[in-house]
Amino acid sequence: YLSFVEAVLAAECDFWQLSRNLFIVNGWNREANAATSTFYHLHMVVVGTERRCHCLCPEGRQNNQCIHVRFLLDHGDEKFPIDHRMTGKIWEENKTFLFSRNVECYEPLTIHNVFSVPSPGVLESIKNRAVVEHFGDDTGSGVWRCSKDPNIRNCRHILFARDSLQQHVQMDHLATDTNTERNLILYHDMPAVSSRQIPPPHWARIRQDGQLPAIPAFNQPPEVIPLGTASSCPCNSDSRSSYDPMVPTETRRCEVYGLTRMWACQIEVQKCSLCRRRFIGPDCQELGLFNWNNRVLLSHDLLDDYTSSFSASETPFVAWVAVLTRRYDTYQSPSPFLSEKRFRVIWFAYAALLALENDMRCSKCGPTPNITIWDGVTLAFNRKNLKASLSPPTTIHPNSKIRDGARHPTRPQCFDAPLRKLIRYVLTGPPLRWINNEESMADLFTVDDDPSDDDSEEVAISKKATRVAAARQKAFKDMHARLERIEFVVNQLMEIDTSIGCLFERCYGRNALAKGKAIAHAYTSLFMQMAADESVLQLTTRSVIESLKRFVEKPSFLTASHLNMFPALYSVVMLELSVNHQETVTDETLGLCRWVMIRGMTVLMSSITHEGGEKDAQELESARKWQKTGSCYSMPKIRHRPQYPLIHRDGMTDVGGQAKRGDGCGKYYSEYGQKRLTGGIMVVWCTHTVCYGFHCIPASEGRNEVFSAIYTHWEQAPEIVVYDYACNLAPYAMAREPTFFARSKFLIDHFHSMGHNSCGNACKLMTYVATNPDLDKINSSAAECGNSGILRIRKSVSYMTQDHAIIYTKTFLSIRNRLIIR
Repeated sequence: YLSFVEAVLAAECDFWQLSRNLFIVNGWNREANAATSTFYHLHMVVVGTERRCHCLCPEGRQNNQCIHVRFLLDHGDEKFPIDHRMTGKIWEENKTFLFSRNVECYEPLTIHNVFSVPSPGVLESIKNRAVVEHFGDDTGSGVWRCSKDPNIRNCRHILFARDSLQQHVQMDHLATDTNTERNLILYHDMPAVSSRQIPPPHWARIRQDGQLPAIPAFNQPPEVIPLGTASSCPCNSDSRSSYDPMVPTETRRCEVYGLTRMWACQIEVQKCSLCRRRFIGPDCQELGLFNWNNRVLLSHDLLDDYTSSFSASETPFVAWVAVLTRRYDTYQSPSPFLSEKRFRVIWFAYAALLALENDMRCSKCGPTPNITIWDGVTLAFNRKNLKASLSPPTTIHPNSKIRDGARHPTRPQCFDAPLRKLIRYVLTGPPLRWINNEESMADLFTVDDDPSDDDSEEVAISKKATRVAAARQKAFKDMHARLERIEFVVNQLMEIDTSIGCLFERCYGRNALAKGKAIAHAYTSLFMQMAADESVLQLTTRSVIESLKRFVEKPSFLTASHLNMFPALYSVVMLELSVNHQETVTDETLGLCRWVMIRGMTVLMSSITHEGGEKDAQELESARKWQKTGSCYSMPKIRHRPQYPLIHRDGMTDVGGQAKRGDGCGKYYSEYGQKRLTGGIMVVWCTHTVCYGFHCIPASEGRNEVFSAIYTHWEQAPEIVVYDYACNLAPYAMAREPTFFARSKFLIDHFHSMGHNSCGNACKLMTYVATNPDLDKINSSAAECGNSGILRIRKSVSYMTQDHAIIYTKTFLSIRNRLIIR
């Protein structure tokens, strides 16, 4: 301790006060009695005359009082007298301190700068401060290191330190470092020595893999693992240093880990010509080995065993490593198994090289399925691990098209809101019937009643009579009110189109009801769908409009059969064609078909302000770019997501909570994930539960995820898009790219339809299965089945970095697809 005091007082050991409460101190080596090159933060608060301290040095973390705290208590009054004029909670100001600046070398000029940098937007604590060091010149070039993010070359702490350096150099407190990308965070990704693509495990290979190199089952390593033509050094991932037979080699000890034990053997290496600390090593693929760093090698069988385990059941790294550790003990391995942390790093390096390609495609649905099923999954990692490289399809590219004219169409429904509401009121409830004055309410309405068991028989009879009378009176008034509004509805519909008004009167007018003839449910269903709050384009896609045109020109069974994607109208037309085997429909129904066709075409044409579908993302992308962007689809990206400046909140995340649209959908948007996590992933499936791709969601799921993924990757929009919020997705897509999505039908799957009570039946898949056997074959729960499997890895992913989470998810989905395809 005395040596430490002398070193501090002699300025041989740094001990600086940055603010009234914040200090920065050098570490201390007790054995050598010398300062270390490591810096730690110390927090001091004065309570009365007492100094209360907290130091982050290793000794301070273990004990309440370390050598730094002791010095401050003993010599603080002398060296650091309390000055209340100094700022207190300096880290609240988000200030960066440059507290040390020394010239290390003059030729070339190298200055060692050391900064104390706060973490923005986090808890006020010295634990959230980082020490950033810089070796270089005053331009900011050189080497930057951060104590909090040692694996990142350009983290947020380093960005703040870069700005602070320029503020000191330029004597301008507003200066910034313009030589670095503000949104770019570069990570140290040190790859393994093995560099060749690794074939999938034998149990996960598919016909689409083609001819793969034979990987032998590993039994025992040779005494010396030799260098070969594929040997290289991973010091430069862009251009790896390769083996040179003319340069001398040497052998070193290495450890080889198999399924049951570890072997110690020799490995041949060669000094790397590009770096001083690393060696060129053998790839070892022909031996069934994965060379991590020339000191640790693992068999492919061992690494594939973990892949098999986590893809079959929930298997975190910790649990699997515990099993392997016990297995090694059972087989009396000369050395125990690797630590969980080391194995995890090695497995991700191995998985990054796995050739899991051509597996996000169903052999039955083809490269671009016409029926797609979308769903968001709560497979999320911590938001603090988000990197600027994440680029989902929703990302706006500098070359993105700007759609200045796109906007939501005004009143795209069949009728205006008051009339829609009135039609729904008239047609909802018990079947309509005419009421004659001489009929009593008892003849008209029957009421079921269950008397209380607690009452006596006489009291129960009296109460029942009262309840029945009240119920009949209410039913009578409701029926009478509905009947009174029929004439008004007919008149309103007559003003829109005579055929529609006449058809409504023919079904529900006084003369029709007075006859007491039952009204076919098909007519009620048709008018209810036309009175729904959805756009007419949800009823009539461009394909339906074309089918209506052919039917109106030539009504027949043949032309009517193509109306099956408008089930309500299809049922009415087929009903009338079937009456007495006539080959035509009534004039009213034909007129309604003509009006719906014109109305649908009018809304569609008014929505089109641009042609759309231009391929503006034709640049070549590396095959492994998905590992950084978090967007992996079987189809290449062919477009950028456009911008729509006139559409309110375009590109922004959908707000959580109830999706209020007047009297429309009452379904709640799920607020996926917790606040500390990202928004999970968006996954697309075919009807055979094969995953066609996914992308990571930075914030929260919304309609933009599905819209952007389809628009950027599909050559032509799918005919059927199944999504649990299809009722909202349809107007979202049609307002932005009406030409591209003109033939797409957006439908809610069977499972989620129950929650859309206020939505019209035109946006529910169950409405179409009766008239479309092909749609009845759709496994609309494919997404839910796939999601249930994905949830096995949810816990593991929540603790991963972004790169690891992406690789882990892609590996799981590829293995799952391969087992289905096989």
